[in-house]
Amino acid sequence: MTTVVARFEDRARLHPDAPAVICGAERLTYAELDSRAGRVAAGLRAHSVRTESRVGLCLERTADLPVALLGIAKSGAAYVALDPQQPHSRLALLAEDAGAECVVVEPGAPAGWAMPALTVKELSGAEDTNPPLGAGPDTGSHPPLAAGPANALYVVHTSGSTGRPKAVVMDHGPTARLMRWTERRYRLDGFVLQYFPITSDVCGYEFLSTWWAGGCAVMAEESDRFDVSALAELVRQHAVDTLLLPGAVLEELARIARRRPEHLASVRQFVTTGDRLTVSDHLRAVCAQPEDSPATNAAGASAVVLDNQWGSTEVNVVTALRLSGPPGDWPGTPSIGSPVSGGKIHVLDERLRRVPINVPGDLYVGGGQLARGYLGRPDLTAASFLPDPFADRPGGRMYRTGDRGRWRPDGTLEFLGRADFQIKIHGYRVEPGEIEGALRDHPAVGRAAVTARASDSGVRLTAYAAPPPGEDAPDSADLLDFLRARLPAHMVPRACVVLDRLPSTSTGKVDRNALPEPEAETADGPAPPRDETDRRIVTVWQDVLGRADIGTRDNFFDLGGHSLLVPQVVLRVNREFGVSLSLRVLFRSQTVRALADEVKAARARAEATEALEARPDTAAQAGPDTTPAQGAPDGPR
Repeated sequence: MTTVVARFEDRARLHPDAPAVICGAERLTYAELDSRAGRVAAGLRAHSVRTESRVGLCLERTADLPVALLGIAKSGAAYVALDPQQPHSRLALLAEDAGAECVVVEPGAPAGWAMPALTVKELSGAEDTNPPLGAGPDTGSHPPLAAGPANALYVVHTSGSTGRPKAVVMDHGPTARLMRWTERRYRLDGFVLQYFPITSDVCGYEFLSTWWAGGCAVMAEESDRFDVSALAELVRQHAVDTLLLPGAVLEELARIARRRPEHLASVRQFVTTGDRLTVSDHLRAVCAQPEDSPATNAAGASAVVLDNQWGSTEVNVVTALRLSGPPGDWPGTPSIGSPVSGGKIHVLDERLRRVPINVPGDLYVGGGQLARGYLGRPDLTAASFLPDPFADRPGGRMYRTGDRGRWRPDGTLEFLGRADFQIKIHGYRVEPGEIEGALRDHPAVGRAAVTARASDSGVRLTAYAAPPPGEDAPDSADLLDFLRARLPAHMVPRACVVLDRLPSTSTGKVDRNALPEPEAETADGPAPPRDETDRRIVTVWQDVLGRADIGTRDNFFDLGGHSLLVPQVVLRVNREFGVSLSLRVLFRSQTVRALADEVKAARARAEATEALEARPDTAAQAGPDTTPAQGAPDGPR
């Protein structure tokens, strides 16, 4: 069986000068990417990395990311996906949990890893990493490929109900099988947007499926991922013809395209994954084409297609539904389609018996595309990957997804939601138990619970905490700060309610139905601004959110804000106050008061720097600075 690495190297030999990656101003041909990745692979081999080794991949969204991803695969190892935007303490924990031999990091990245931390430049050695165009792949620098279909390709952590993330191991074999199905279903030999973060298994799918077909991955830089206008301009600039996006992002793009249709005029394939798809009038309008358009077929129907994929990290893509023909006829809430890529779907009752058509049941996935299991967690693997009684051959397994669904009479699958406490936020699977575990790590917390409730702005997470018996109650703001330092932004609750004790059921479990709603603003109305900084930020929020009733303690996301509006707020605040806050600040400081404090701190730092620069004689006479180095204002990267 051909692996994704062997397929890429074939493409590099056949079309060395074809574009493989575009990221900002940097472009890499297949020859250049092959050569750079080969040097990274050789460097890893020199550090004793072998088949079945695991290597942490913790890089920003630059061209070095696909270079390192492919280089790790060429070395025979599996990459461990690590997002540098997350707290460093969590990243170090995940790398150690995965048993990484080393981790590939940015220059100047924080220390504190339990294994060697190496940059792409260090791994590549002193050789020229930019061969001339047309030079062809530098096969002499490549180590022999040892990984086969049964070897690990990547490790991606998902949220764990026990409070500890689960490391999913995916092998080369299932991934190659998915690539072959993808090649049959889509045309990816053009320009394909690469949107998802490295911690999503979809990120690897975007890169590898594009290279499998000989196409070019157009990477959205980190700031572009949260700025839909910039994303639309990226699509227009590079004539991107395939988009794979969460449904919410695609909807925002469709809104822009109705006003400026030229931005998505090149797109012929829209693919959604990560969230339940809702087909809006905006999306229908974007997918509809004029009769004289080259994207209209002989029958007069739109040749633009919309695919709705469903799957999970443990099973890759399992089902897909293609919406084609006149978009006006598309259903508002489509099904998730039928099995693909050799997958098999079982809708079963609690005794693992098949249920009839139209009867809800638990969804199980069988077939050859399943992950190996959870790294170092045989108990969890055995509980989730079960013997498949419906398998065609002995030894078959099926994965318990935790989702509910039912077969429709037309043979497609209807998704009905989760069967457990697990939820999905912005396409990420979140186990409340993991957040509860992090909260219990606080010394002033005895018991903890986390709930998810639907709101106008999406799913709202609320944390509840109670102190140990006889101890003082902790401060709710301190607890949220504690979580922000340990969890990615999408897992930090919007509010934290501190109680003397958590309500319990007769069996001693937390009675989640008895947990109170977080307190809203007082009857006197929204909390007023404390000063001029608060007032100016309130004005920015009012303009961006289109509402007047904003208090300084209101949460931006509870007011209807979402990640796609974050760039607008941060850009306007930076212009208003002459500061340079990053997008992550608003995810961390989600109220007007907290954001105002960030602005004041940034201005104070800028003023101190200006004062120091204005006194060069003082700086020259002061001698060496013996003050310990402080972290960057926005936290470790």
